[in-house]
Amino acid sequence: MSVNPFTLPGEWLKGNTHCHTTESDGEKSPEAVADWYAGHGYDFLSITDHRILTSTREIERVGMIGVPGMELNGWDDESDCEYHMVALGLKNVEVAPPGRSLQGAIDLVKGDGAATILAHPYWLGYEPQWLAPIKELDALEMFNATCQLMNGKGYSPQIIDGLLAQGMRFTLIAADDAHWRNADSGKAWLQVKAQERDAAAIVEAVITGAFYATEGPEIHGFRIEEKRVVVKTSPVAEVRFTSWRNKGQVARAEDG
Repeated sequence: MSVNPFTLPGEWLKGNTHCHTTESDGEKSPEAVADWYAGHGYDFLSITDHRILTSTREIERVGMIGVPGMELNGWDDESDCEYHMVALGLKNVEVAPPGRSLQGAIDLVKGDGAATILAHPYWLGYEPQWLAPIKELDALEMFNATCQLMNGKGYSPQIIDGLLAQGMRFTLIAADDAHWRNADSGKAWLQVKAQERDAAAIVEAVITGAFYATEGPEIHGFRIEEKRVVVKTSPVAEVRFTSWRNKGQVARAEDG
């Protein structure tokens, strides 16, 4: 399901849904990670260490909303490809072994009430047809800063287009996936429209699409008037509206 967050009541909250600490393969402690995001104006954060649930205590200590999260990873036998899947809003799953099925990982965390996000699909090498049979995948990362810095595979438009063409519907996430080995933190985030300042409202917003993903530009309004799309943003070089196959349009600031 997808909604227009600009028509909803609530408060805009800035947050990151994917990062790591020394509890798995990150270079900073949970305390240092929480301090960094709080110091850069974030309202919520999910620490998503690999296959373990890291406490939200340090996040809440600095006044942010802590969203319990985990990155599950393993080898998917069906696609013969490694999977990485972010789960947001976990309640009881604290440890997950490296599984042999992406669908199995999704089923595990969905049973615990979590939102499911396929992490950096282009970096992993996924093809659209491998993902088409997957059920209850809520979102895909359309941009991952660490993967972009690592080898230029942070964007995943071709996979997203292929899945949409096959009838799949999901929301699109931008995250920094900070591991703190280079300048990966703060490069992408979500602006979520939440009716409550708590983890449950943020998870619901991710599932329903009550947010926008950004690497910096702010979106102040979005609406559709008959066959016309109207968007109001902070100053940008251009706005791209992309649609089915060759449909869409680019509005450039230099064109007035």
